[in-house]
Amino acid sequence: MTRIVCISDTHCQLNKVLIPDGDILVHTGDLTYRGTIQETSKELFELSKHRDRFKAIVLVEGNHDFLGERDPHTMDQMCKDNGITLLRDSGTIIEGLSLYGSPYQPEFCNWSFNLPRGQALKEKWDLIPEETQVLLTHSPPMSILDCVEKFDTRTGTMGVDHVGCADLYNRVTSLKQLKVHVFGHLHFNHGTVKIKDTTFVNASNVNEQYQVVNSPIIVSI
Repeated sequence: MTRIVCISDTHCQLNKVLIPDGDILVHTGDLTYRGTIQETSKELFELSKHRDRFKAIVLVEGNHDFLGERDPHTMDQMCKDNGITLLRDSGTIIEGLSLYGSPYQPEFCNWSFNLPRGQALKEKWDLIPEETQVLLTHSPPMSILDCVEKFDTRTGTMGVDHVGCADLYNRVTSLKQLKVHVFGHLHFNHGTVKIKDTTFVNASNVNEQYQVVNSPIIVSI
């Protein structure tokens, strides 16, 4: 069994997250808050402190991680210098598992790695190889751990709204070998759910007030 430790959305507070031992440590984006080179350097170094405890550390970027979009060469080199595997519409094999990662999400304000819903995002998800066993995205698929709080003006009460990506849902549910799909982005819906043979993980470590309140999630496959 391979023990995967899942974290996400640490927003410059990685040092506050108690990370247990495992085989692979995955971070699914929003390592930083403003995505400056200073923030990125500091947080990558913080992430690299766990190298001796894992066989690999794997990162995808999120909508706050501007450096990766504005200067991908620098981001790539900084990850290499810190011994971190960065997946940006790319894959790797670790412990015999096929991993693939992508940072994109449906357009949301003026953040990084935004794409409009529809064809542009579908083209990204179509790149995911059929043999993928562990998928890392920043964005959740539609209807799976993708809720945000929403005020219902008709009833005067708080409810929830699903804001994940429908095209991502269509792609992940078509992948026959997919065992784990890890994401974050939406702080409200931390947790896991298993659908058929796939475990879905919203690994966000912060709540909607950007406070570190959620523990890492461990998945063994």
